[in-house]
Amino acid sequence: MTAPTISAFITAMLDADEVAARGACRPVPDPEFQDCWHQGAGMPAEVMGPMESVAGTKGPAAAAHIARHDPARVLRRIAADRAIVALEVLRACDNVPASGFISPEIAESVRSRADSPTLRHLASVWSDDPDYRAEEWSP
Repeated sequence: MTAPTISAFITAMLDADEVAARGACRPVPDPEFQDCWHQGAGMPAEVMGPMESVAGTKGPAAAAHIARHDPARVLRRIAADRAIVALEVLRACDNVPASGFISPEIAESVRSRADSPTLRHLASVWSDDPDYRAEEWSP
């Protein structure tokens, strides 16, 4: 993937993270019972999901870290990051008609101007990705 803009790069990375997080979620029979990971009771090196062990780790600290980043939390973070990207792109909009309709040409122009310190910080999370443009996007 070669992302044409920083906002497109972030969106692509969030899409990939969402696919991974949704893939790690397991449907549970009771909708009241959330798919939330936690450290195993009595087995501090084990990470438990709602119905089974998710991962055995090298120790309690690793298990606590993995449990803290369960799929439900990752999905909430993705939604928040998407909102931040949308707000930053909106801030770059200085020629949006009163109707609110944005043509594809204007939308692309806006996305290409949406290069803020906020977006640079968000993008830096994926600085190890080959499509990350360190020279252009480093905070």
